[in-house]
Amino acid sequence: MNPSTYDVLIIGGGISGAALLYTLERYTDLGTLCLLEKYGAPATLNSSATSNSQTLHCGDIETNYTLQKAAKVKHTAKMVEKYCLQHGYENDIIYAHQKMALGVGYDEVNFMTKRHEEFSTLYPYLKIFDRDTLKRIEPAVLYDADGEERLEPIVGVGVQGEYTTVDFKRLSDSFVENAMQSGSKHTDVFFNQHVMKIAKRGEPTSIFSVPSVSTAISPASSTTCSKSPISATTSCETSSSKCRG
Repeated sequence: MNPSTYDVLIIGGGISGAALLYTLERYTDLGTLCLLEKYGAPATLNSSATSNSQTLHCGDIETNYTLQKAAKVKHTAKMVEKYCLQHGYENDIIYAHQKMALGVGYDEVNFMTKRHEEFSTLYPYLKIFDRDTLKRIEPAVLYDADGEERLEPIVGVGVQGEYTTVDFKRLSDSFVENAMQSGSKHTDVFFNQHVMKIAKRGEPTSIFSVPSVSTAISPASSTTCSKSPISATTSCETSSSKCRG
């Protein structure tokens, strides 16, 4: 029997919603959690592998980052990396690939060289790749469509052997699965639920009514969902679209 009120309701099961569900389940003393997702599974849109580059942005080659911003981003990226390694997700969810940013022409080469010097204090594994090294590891960046070698100065700054790529769809799935398997809290996850509105429900103002309707029915079930609003969540009862921790 799912409760009529949850301590926290999360709307949206992309990477952010799924990560929040796992974090609240694992690291707080909250008693009841719920996640509502419009579609039939976590992370089917922007977090899907077909919708973004699946890059673990840790700030090492993001040339628009200041050193201060890079330090903050690195901390968060390392949390993702440690989570994946803790659960044995190497080469399943997280992958180590070569990556680099290129500087072409005198101004960009000068910028990238200075950036490498500055950012190596935060990323000691950061490498600088000169023309000869690029010919060996990424020869295509040195030649035009006719096979002629470009004449401009060129340099690469990047990494090898570090975790650089994440399947955010699979990562989202794992966050939801691990949150539900913990068993330390009452955790409900409802798929195929379209939230229609969010409205305050009297006092205190932290209590809200969130009515939703079922947007899809699995062919293998007769999933139904009540439209009546209840505190902090929806009163859904499903056979295949509901996951329960």
